[in-house]
Amino acid sequence: LVRLFQRSDVFVSASAYESYGIAAAEALSAGLPVVSWAEGGLWEFLSPGEDALRVAPRDRAGLARALSQLCEDRALLRRLRRGARRSGRTLPRWEDAAMRVEQIASGVRHAAA
Repeated sequence: LVRLFQRSDVFVSASAYESYGIAAAEALSAGLPVVSWAEGGLWEFLSPGEDALRVAPRDRAGLARALSQLCEDRALLRRLRRGARRSGRTLPRWEDAAMRVEQIASGVRHAAA
């Protein structure tokens, strides 16, 4: 995915539902702004206008307008990319998340013993 992200300008998430949005988080970590429906867990870590563009749920025409806007307004795209790089540095690393899950599981095992 890293090489694909390096050749991309933006990440589009048009899923009907995202509980967290791992792919979008990975794209953000790679410095790609995200264009997505305005619903789901993605918006717990995305900031509209700073690292992402939010589109009304299932508004295909709105999604196309947002992408066209980024194609036409390169300054906006650069600003969102800078924001994505900043935001991507603040996301939890998978190693840290795995360690935390291990700590919780260990605590549950000890409490059950």
